[in-house]
Amino acid sequence: MVEKEIDFNPDFLKNMFHKVQYKALVDASKIMGYADLPNVAEPSMLESEEFLRKFHHALLELHLEEGSLICPETGRKFPVNKGIPNMLLHEDEPMHRINIELQFRKHELKISTNILWMCKLGVNY
Repeated sequence: MVEKEIDFNPDFLKNMFHKVQYKALVDASKIMGYADLPNVAEPSMLESEEFLRKFHHALLELHLEEGSLICPETGRKFPVNKGIPNMLLHEDEPMHRINIELQFRKHELKISTNILWMCKLGVNY
């Protein structure tokens, strides 16, 4: 895991809060060693700069550099090297929606996000 400093933008964070699956962010952050986010967040917390800074750090500044993403349906591992996930399909694999799991330091965490094979993996996705 690597931390990369990103400019703090409260308005951006307030807009992103409703688009992020917060529990998945909290769980992924904990696995990567960052446990400062509260387990549950409510929209009223967006008025707190302290909360926004913690949310900012977890969402934008924590990066998985080495590890793997795991498909819970097939068990297929996708390596992450230098922060880049290799999501290439084998010739015999169909294009479909999958759930992704993050494996980091011998732990596994289900991130409840669906992606299309052809979409770019984003938010800390």
